[in-house]
This record gives sequence, structure tokens and C-alpha cells, in this order.
Amino acid sequence: MAFPKFHGITLANGSVIENLHVERLAADPTPATAGRIWVNTTEKAIKFTGLDAGGAVVVHAFASAAE
Repeated sequence: MAFPKFHGITLANGSVIENLHVERLAADPTPATAGRIWVNTTEKAIKFTGLDAGGAVVVHAFASAAE
């Protein structure tokens, strides 16, 4: 069964995401594909990929509590 892929979703206030899968990896995945979410256990950072205006895959990191 194939699931649809959605990009650029904005959640309404009070809404939730169900069945989210976050990988635990010691290093960032190579090559990175758009729409992937992981925890880099070495850097202790939650990261995700998205697409820039040109369509290239870009890795982003969520701000940590220290930041």
C-alpha cells in the first residue's frame, strides 16, 4: 500500500501528527532525501530535510534547548 507524500503542510492550531517515524542515526544519512526526519545521536540534534526554492535537498536542524 503506497501512502501519499505531502510537502509544505501547515498544521492548524491544536492539531497533531500521528504515526510519525523518527530514525535514530549516529550520522546524517547520505544521500539525504526530502521529507526525512532523524535524531543524530552523535550531535544530539533532531534534523530533517526539505527542498529549497531550486528543488535541492537541504538538511535543517531544530533549535536545541540551549539555543
